[in-house]
Amino acid sequence: MSPKKLVLHDWNGCLLDDVPHRYENSVVPIFKHYGLPIPSLDDYSHNISSDFMRFYYDRGIPDSGDKAADGAALNAIMKSCMAKADMPPLFPETRTFLEALKTRCAFQLLVSSLVETEFNRQVDHHGVRPYFDETHGGIRKKAPLFTQLLAKYDVAPEDAVGFTDMMSDVHELAEAGVQAILIPRGYITPDFNAAPTMRIADDLLSALRLLDD
Repeated sequence: MSPKKLVLHDWNGCLLDDVPHRYENSVVPIFKHYGLPIPSLDDYSHNISSDFMRFYYDRGIPDSGDKAADGAALNAIMKSCMAKADMPPLFPETRTFLEALKTRCAFQLLVSSLVETEFNRQVDHHGVRPYFDETHGGIRKKAPLFTQLLAKYDVAPEDAVGFTDMMSDVHELAEAGVQAILIPRGYITPDFNAAPTMRIADDLLSALRLLDD
């Protein structure tokens, strides 16, 4: 892979090891709140996407006809529960990965769909904000922001790369013309085989090695 001028990072599930944490402190309390059967961790990790309300609607969460309002209600439950929970850890190799990228790219940008207040709380807790030129939380539709950031930093899409654990992000990166490196960590969503061109790594350090191939 040719040298990259800009890296687009995902946060939770990619740099932050929080899938079990999100499940216990968002999915479980949401379904308990509505008195519905609680989906398994496997169901959640294989089927949640950037259109996160689809996962909840399909499993019985009431659809008021106002997706934004329904999402805000679920985010309020999640925010309340996460604020009381222990902080999820970074993956063991995250800091080494971010340090190594300093010598391999000009810009590092962090873009997450996680609700903004919780995203900022986690990033600040782990003290990783200095690694990034910009950080953005609460971004559900990422492709337009990716395109804006490429223009802002005057980087062509082919000179950028995105790291993520989510197939939905792979599609968002492709929409912006950016190749993705997917780090699924064992979670393969149903649209995996329908993905645009991407590369796959087992962890962050093996993803880093792909940049040097």
